[in-house]
Amino acid sequence: MPTSAQKRLKGLVSIGESLTWSRCPTAINQKTVDVLTEVFKCEYASVYLLAVSGDYLIQHVACGDLPNHVQSDNRISISTGRMLDMLTTHQPIVMDFLYPDPADRIPDSVMFRSAASVPLLAGDDMLGMFTVVYAKHYRWSQQDIDYLLDVGKLLGVAVQHAQIARKNTDLEILLERKRLSGELHDHLSQLIGALNMNAETALLSWEQDDAERLRRDLERIRHTSQEAVRMLREEMLSLRLPVDETKGLIPQIRECIGLFEKQWRIDTDLQLEAGLESIVVSNQMELQFIRILHEALSNVLRHATASHVSVQLQREQNRLCMQVHDNGRGFDPEAVSSQRLGLRIMCERAESLGGELTIESSNGTGTTIRVDVPQHITAGINKHDLRKSHSVIGG
Repeated sequence: MPTSAQKRLKGLVSIGESLTWSRCPTAINQKTVDVLTEVFKCEYASVYLLAVSGDYLIQHVACGDLPNHVQSDNRISISTGRMLDMLTTHQPIVMDFLYPDPADRIPDSVMFRSAASVPLLAGDDMLGMFTVVYAKHYRWSQQDIDYLLDVGKLLGVAVQHAQIARKNTDLEILLERKRLSGELHDHLSQLIGALNMNAETALLSWEQDDAERLRRDLERIRHTSQEAVRMLREEMLSLRLPVDETKGLIPQIRECIGLFEKQWRIDTDLQLEAGLESIVVSNQMELQFIRILHEALSNVLRHATASHVSVQLQREQNRLCMQVHDNGRGFDPEAVSSQRLGLRIMCERAESLGGELTIESSNGTGTTIRVDVPQHITAGINKHDLRKSHSVIGG
């Protein structure tokens, strides 16, 4: 274990750096426990998190080699003995395998001589513990105990942040499911209702032996069913976007535009302000921007009769702005209800980011949909090194 104040400070910094943002919580967990073995110069280290029930700890990750005949406990009860003392006093448990405490269960191995189990603390809450094990005998000083507690607090706060981020992600998923269910229901229900009405009309034409009218009715049924298939296909394509792990904002925009242009043969281009190519934004912002773009392109396909679409991204003061402009027939925004499903959902998505959505259009001049949100972005950082979510141990 490091002894000087400078070494201990460097150790805390190393552990803190291991908790960097990542797309892979498992990788962070392993990196953190690897750093623990380096900082404490121990042979084995592990991290346990408190189960939802609150009565036992579950091992999440470990580093180091145990003898084949020594098994690490993957699940430890905290309702009795010294584990209960740690839960109530928030003090580490230090173990001397040469002179053990009667309550300690010593591994059947000559490989280890000393160990310590340290609570992961976030304020007054214990969220888990980390354990370090040594092959040599170690006499623990009060400074050692204080240092162990400092590390436990650092990891405890990281665990708490991860749990909060996880809850936020779960809430975002629920809200997104609600929006998507509304889109699927309202978009398709109109078409299915039209199919039902056309089928009733066709049946009446058949009963009246009116072949020409029956043919027209069947044509309408075919056209409406094709529209329903197309709309459902568009919605299914939009569902390919995951909520918690994506490729980055600009790659997602390029993919969305590419799919639209390839499928519908409408010329579409992307214009980026300098410096935005490598931006990193939150998962929530990335998801909502892509959903808004998808809905805007769907509206171009359904209503605009356009031959060209331009998507622009730029920064204005402290806001990130996206504009989708088409050269279609346009419309009178005053004549269209603000509660129309597609427009309402796009507005809700922008508002969920603290931003706003505006529409500019008139008959014969095309349509511009603009969304601008507070600029919670990080520019110029390699997106493979810094990702969006605060995923750490337990995340």
